[in-house]
Amino acid sequence: MNTPLVVVLMPVLGYATTGGRTSATPDSTTWGPIKIVGGESVSPGELPYMVSIQDTRWGSAEHFCGGSVYDYTTIISAAHCFSMIDLELVQVVAGEHDCSKDEGFEQVSTIKKIILHPDFNDQTYMNDIAIIKLMKPLHYTDHVQPLRLPPSGVKVEGECLVSGWGALEENGQHVNTPKKLEVPIWSREDCSNSYNDYVIYESMMCAGYEEGGKDACHRDSGGPLACESDETTYLGGVVSWGYGCARPFRPSIYTDLTFFEDWLMQHTS
Repeated sequence: MNTPLVVVLMPVLGYATTGGRTSATPDSTTWGPIKIVGGESVSPGELPYMVSIQDTRWGSAEHFCGGSVYDYTTIISAAHCFSMIDLELVQVVAGEHDCSKDEGFEQVSTIKKIILHPDFNDQTYMNDIAIIKLMKPLHYTDHVQPLRLPPSGVKVEGECLVSGWGALEENGQHVNTPKKLEVPIWSREDCSNSYNDYVIYESMMCAGYEEGGKDACHRDSGGPLACESDETTYLGGVVSWGYGCARPFRPSIYTDLTFFEDWLMQHTS
């Protein structure tokens, strides 16, 4: 099985970087950044763990990836968002809702450091996870709250909630306000069968609809897949990659956080 080089072209940022869901045709190996197709609008403060990761290189802030609040100084996101980027030009915005204006709920911080998983592979997206340490601590409000890591021993299953500021259709532009979508988790066998032309590693999982039409999409990368166990909401996955957006039998691929329990505890304790 040949796994193609996964490359993202992000003209808004003014540079090429690895990353995210594909906007390519089926025979192409060019991949694009990831929004929610077929989702519902998120109200201000409804999902207070969401953060927008933004590029400031042109004097204004442009959303390019998502993330989740873990604690006052820690954000969980995808490694591919940061593999080729000048961190001095990046800001993290918690409490964000409408990226086009200041609504008074936002908390903005630059990045102190990023911890990429040491075995992250920017061609296969294996171990696509990153921990962001903020320069300025957050303070919790109705619009900024943490999302816990998976409980020890839990298996991600059933339906989970993906959210982000990504595109509303495969070749569309990202939007200023976030969307949300409940997506069913696929079995590992079905996930691998749907991507029999790619390698689905143990650290990955599939979520989406067989019939297509609803999915994560461009610029949702790094964003949260929030799941529940025993009435506890936790961060079950991170948006990683996919083939197109909302295509039949091509679900989104997420980094499975249960696979990284020890590594996450080591760097977040």
